Amino acid sequence: MATKTKPDFSLHWLVSHFRWVWLIIIFAALTIPHQTTADASPLPTWQLFLPAFGLIINLIVVGMLAARWFPQWFAGAVAFLDMALAVAVMWVLGGHSASVLPVLFFPVATSVLYLAPETGLLVTAVPIALAYALSIILNSDLEMSSLLKAGTDLIVIFGGGILIGYTAQKQVQVQTEANRAEIKTLRVEAERAKAIYEMANTLSSTLNYQNVLHAMVELAQLALAEADDRSTEMGASSAVGMVLLFEEDDVLGKLRLAAGRNIPRHDQGTRVSAKEGILAQIVFKAEAVVGSNVQRDPVLKNFIALQNCDSVVGAPLRAGFDMYGVVLFAHPQKNIFTQAHADLLTTFCNQAIIPLQNAQLYADLEREQRKLLEKEAQARRELARNLHDGPTQAISALAMRLNFIQLLLKKEGLSERAFDELGKMEQIALHATKEIRTMLFTLRPIILETQGLPAALKQFADRLADLHELDIELDIKKYSGQLSTEKEGVVFAIIEEAVGNARKYANEGKIEIHLVSEDDRVIAAVIDHGKGFDVEAVKANYDQRGSLGLLNMEERAQMVGGHCQISSVKGQGTTVLIEVPLDA
Repeated sequence: MATKTKPDFSLHWLVSHFRWVWLIIIFAALTIPHQTTADASPLPTWQLFLPAFGLIINLIVVGMLAARWFPQWFAGAVAFLDMALAVAVMWVLGGHSASVLPVLFFPVATSVLYLAPETGLLVTAVPIALAYALSIILNSDLEMSSLLKAGTDLIVIFGGGILIGYTAQKQVQVQTEANRAEIKTLRVEAERAKAIYEMANTLSSTLNYQNVLHAMVELAQLALAEADDRSTEMGASSAVGMVLLFEEDDVLGKLRLAAGRNIPRHDQGTRVSAKEGILAQIVFKAEAVVGSNVQRDPVLKNFIALQNCDSVVGAPLRAGFDMYGVVLFAHPQKNIFTQAHADLLTTFCNQAIIPLQNAQLYADLEREQRKLLEKEAQARRELARNLHDGPTQAISALAMRLNFIQLLLKKEGLSERAFDELGKMEQIALHATKEIRTMLFTLRPIILETQGLPAALKQFADRLADLHELDIELDIKKYSGQLSTEKEGVVFAIIEEAVGNARKYANEGKIEIHLVSEDDRVIAAVIDHGKGFDVEAVKANYDQRGSLGLLNMEERAQMVGGHCQISSVKGQGTTVLIEVPLDA
């Protein structure tokens, strides 16, 4: 919707003020000749009507200006009335021979200001010139001196009017250009604000990490194009946009092309150095940079998409002191980017970093959720495997022996062999019961919640010694319960996992468990002297394995701010070392 501007009445007010001076001059021109004559005759009453008429006109003008209503047609009418009043004064004072140049010049000057210069001269100067000529003809005053005076007066009137009109016209043109420039600036700023607003709405409407990255590039390019005050050149298909992000483990080292516009497949995912060229300026200055000669940049020249580009503008993606990456735009045309584009891109990046962080956090949350689901699935598989290898096999053995006893009873009655088989069944059932209870204990050790980690480890060791005849050596006297229940649960789970691995794969009957408190941390260690294994080789082929036990232990320790280190040497055994910080 078009805005309605308030009219500027400053020129009309100025003219109205000068009209008071002009009326004083008219009054003086009419009265002074009568006072200087010998008989000092009084001024005729009807002549006083002339300045009174001008007074009434000016009062009307002031009233209309005060009411903020002064149409252009009324300005022309006032200019015509001023001209008529000046001509009337000239005739009263004696026509062309009187010294009335100031009286005649005022309506010419005001008319060229009120109206266009040509119109003003036509309305006032031409009638005044005709009045001069008519006065000369009627008075038959054709002497050279009179003609020279009349010509000089007309030249001053026309020349002054033309000069004033030209000056006013130039001033109007300058003011018009200034207004146009201001309107243009406001339009550009409005387009920028609109682009930033639309960008904020679009980015905040999605939590998909890749969608946010692609939306950043498209909206930033659109904002630069709409804010460009030259043409739609920025919107050309040849413009290239990039979002380059730091990897989590390589901050301020390598930037990876995460998303882009007009990017060939070869460039996707490309990693480049952030320590050279324009990228280094953006990263280490932490401010937007406008540059050129992209092909000569030691880093940007590696992108195929930028081979035909010359101009470039880039801004950092950062939040506070944390640097996430760089947003970069390039164009084949030289010097197309300005500091205004750099400022706009900086504003855009500052607005985009929050949706980007939110999307990244959401992606991390989804990744952690997948990990939890995978761990749950793995726990189910582990439980199923343990049930299959332990109680299920025992129950199958019981069923087979029951069938065997039935056959014995049918053939031999209550024989000694039947009683022997019943005894073996009892042992199998007791062993299966112990296995099930041990599984239930490891799934949820109630004693850990009620009596703490040392008691839970002791009961865990006793159960394993009874069930699998393991020799577990406990050294837990140097720990006195400094960890929270949550952290103790994590340490117990890691120790249980490590002992289970040692029991299955170490081929060693003795396992050591150490637990000790030191200054600001608790250290736990599970040591066996079995056959050992290649830790790096096992981790390297995790994608081909069904079990992620080692990775689970490390991630569990990280969840409580600690870490888990696994070291093993073939033929010499394995050590699992857990360090967990004490609660603040």
